[in-house]
Amino acid sequence: MRGCLGILMVAFLTVVSCDSSGGGDARDLFTPDVPAEAGDPGVDPNSVDVPAEVPADLPTDLLSDLPVDTIAPDVPADLPIDIQMDVPVDVTPITSPCGFDLRAPQIMTVPFAPMFEGDPATTQDMPQTDHVCTFKYGATEGCFYVQASPEKCEGMKGCTYVTDGFWTSFDDVVAKVDGAAYSWGGNHHNDFVTFTLDGNNFNSYHSTMGFGGRSCQPMDCLQVLGSDMITVQENGCDGLTRTLPIACVIVNPDGTVPPFPTTFERCLGDPNNPPT
Repeated sequence: MRGCLGILMVAFLTVVSCDSSGGGDARDLFTPDVPAEAGDPGVDPNSVDVPAEVPADLPTDLLSDLPVDTIAPDVPADLPIDIQMDVPVDVTPITSPCGFDLRAPQIMTVPFAPMFEGDPATTQDMPQTDHVCTFKYGATEGCFYVQASPEKCEGMKGCTYVTDGFWTSFDDVVAKVDGAAYSWGGNHHNDFVTFTLDGNNFNSYHSTMGFGGRSCQPMDCLQVLGSDMITVQENGCDGLTRTLPIACVIVNPDGTVPPFPTTFERCLGDPNNPPT
């Protein structure tokens, strides 16, 4: 009996000794293997490869940590991530509801004359200002589009603009019209556009003014002018009646326009508002 026990002990110690010589532990003989996905603490989580396919709902701020080859191949790899996310699939020209090809207005730096003599001349950044407006007079109904760029600014006199172009759209036919003139409208910015159509001279203007006689919204009415382009022969911009209404929208910096307003409200502070 003692001989059998001795043989078993020698065999056991031989197995342990062989495993120890390989750098292991006797406990390894009785410890089951744990797969990495079950949370083996010996696996470095940073060593797991990032899949090439990025989930669609992955937050944008995490994309900057992904390899470049996970970005769509048709987007330049050196674009900032926030721009990459805004790259449209199909870029088409932007037009207004009236069929005009709209430009994207820019900011321009123009001379600024000082208010007081002796002050140094400086410069000022001013926007190109473009409008798309409806038009209705008698049986003629359509739209017009005017582009204007700043020329200079002067103290309390405000800024002067040059007219870059004027177009009409009737029955979906766009035509360029010469002789139109856009004005910024002085320091109060009561802007207006004068133009001639079918032998009639028009001024698109404002029927409502707020506090201090300042306009609060884009042009909203028409006046019919005499041959001098100054004398008002038919005032469709009367603050109470507004008999020749139009609707205008300002072209956004990206070359888009909002929908034409379908309602009209007078400016806050307009004396024609009913008493409260």
